[in-house]
Amino acid sequence: MVDGFPPRSDHLRRANINHKTDALRMLKLDLSMEQRFRLETAKRKVDDCRDVEALQDLSKALLTALEKQRAATRELMAEIKHKQ
Repeated sequence: MVDGFPPRSDHLRRANINHKTDALRMLKLDLSMEQRFRLETAKRKVDDCRDVEALQDLSKALLTALEKQRAATRELMAEIKHKQ
């Protein structure tokens, strides 16, 4: 068990990631010029990094940020529904 979750095959993990990526593409969220620039800069830094520990730390930080963003979005949506 990893982080409280049962082990999953790499095939299933990749399929789940691809499904989520496809769902995000369907949303047609447009990034600002500044966001696209920051994203491209970060992607290049990741591509240039050869330090596995640094990449692991970055991955963990990104996963934490993603979950916090999801929690914030959920709270905002609940607040909007409550006001209606």
